[in-house]
Amino acid sequence: MSVEAVEVNVCNTIATDCSLLLLLIKNMNNQFENIDVELKDLRPTVRVKALEILEAMPEEMKTDRMSALKNAIEQAENWFMDSEG
Repeated sequence: MSVEAVEVNVCNTIATDCSLLLLLIKNMNNQFENIDVELKDLRPTVRVKALEILEAMPEEMKTDRMSALKNAIEQAENWFMDSEG
């Protein structure tokens, strides 16, 4: 999924500061190459939350990018399930 498509999804599904989230996505896209495969099937809200979690991780946890991404996705999915009640 292109960054532009993610931008549209984020703006349509999240009522928070969209410009901040888009900047986060662009930065994460530059930091973590080839993560589209892991993120493409996630709900847009879960995708954004996973990227937020990934961005907040300490640098030493990001050395294994795929492991860090999988951990962030798992946390985001748990967050989504908890928020849905």
